[in-house]
Amino acid sequence: MPDTFQKGFFYLLFLMACKGNALQEPYIQDPQHLVSSESVIRLSADALRYAVDSLGYGELRPYITYGLNSYRITYKSQYKGKEVLLSGRLGIPENPAMDPALLLVHRGTIIAEENAPSVSFFPQYELLSTAGYITFVPDLIGFGASAALDHPYMIMESSAQAGIDMIKAVQEFLIQEQIPFQRNLYISGYSQGGYSAMATAYQYPNQSDLTIKSVIAGAGGYRLSALASQILQEKKYESPAFLAYLLYGYLNHYEENLLEQYILSPYLEELPARLDGSQSISQINQWLPDSIAMWLHPMAIENMKEGRDDFLSEALKANNIPGFCAKFPILLFHSEADEIIDIKTSHQYLEAMQEFHNEISLVTIKDRSHAEAAIPMLQLTLAFLEEKEQQLMHSFVVTKTSNLLVK
Repeated sequence: MPDTFQKGFFYLLFLMACKGNALQEPYIQDPQHLVSSESVIRLSADALRYAVDSLGYGELRPYITYGLNSYRITYKSQYKGKEVLLSGRLGIPENPAMDPALLLVHRGTIIAEENAPSVSFFPQYELLSTAGYITFVPDLIGFGASAALDHPYMIMESSAQAGIDMIKAVQEFLIQEQIPFQRNLYISGYSQGGYSAMATAYQYPNQSDLTIKSVIAGAGGYRLSALASQILQEKKYESPAFLAYLLYGYLNHYEENLLEQYILSPYLEELPARLDGSQSISQINQWLPDSIAMWLHPMAIENMKEGRDDFLSEALKANNIPGFCAKFPILLFHSEADEIIDIKTSHQYLEAMQEFHNEISLVTIKDRSHAEAAIPMLQLTLAFLEEKEQQLMHSFVVTKTSNLLVK
């Protein structure tokens, strides 16, 4: 889940025109989730067009319809039974032609605090609001307002809760500021964001005033136990930072003081400082060998391969996103050449969701690395939501594995 995804993601996910019934609510004097909001930057549509031209993304000009007001918000959530203060970024389109729907975008993997959505000055994912969506991105626990906490990486409950509570906080902000919006909600994400998107959809409360219209998730590693086993079958792994971050995050979340049983010296002594938010994924990948056996204990490798690890095997299984009955269409994307998250995990999740007779498809992309697949994935997301999917299928897609439509 390399840092390069962060640079390409927020420019290319431009979604369909908004339709639906506007939500009209009274002014909220005492928000239950929203704590604070701060205007960060305001950019006109012309300024945004100039920016994408300067960055070499001139093909995106046609998608920039509106100017952008970007906010940093903080909100209340729960973690391990205690209230925590979380943060995220919110983008509001300027003077949209119709009341916007809501778009929750879960970010990809980051380790450096400076890459958190609310910390960055220039808009990132919330640039998607220039297409007419109210777009918001949680930092997740361990970043932004909660930077003092360790990040519970790929933990299903905390990933979902941060998104669900931000949905509530954003609604409170919009009602407080008297900004009209729709009851329609879209959820999306790629890489860790794909996992978080499906976790949010799975745990989203049935009793809500919002309707999930669709979920679009790419390369999310939804079956973590199978993914870890697949990684450990290989002698080399392209992103050792991902594996180390996953292991370290699970040990911290479950309060297991077992790091020395997994990590070899001298990496054992340095790993906590490397993962404290001061270094990026690419920096950690340069430090850790891509040969797993050079830094991971051989007994730990064998136990995890065979599912005999009493702690980690069970913890990963507990955070596999289960199949469930979804009342909305789901589109999964994955590159068959993904070197970070094996496409088998998406096939496994597709099968699990099919057992519940869901409307779900898996689109496989050809000849793209994990980072490179983010761009066609986002273009196909646009096509999916605009019902123009066939116009782009020939450019990127090997096959559409399933399109199970059950009435």
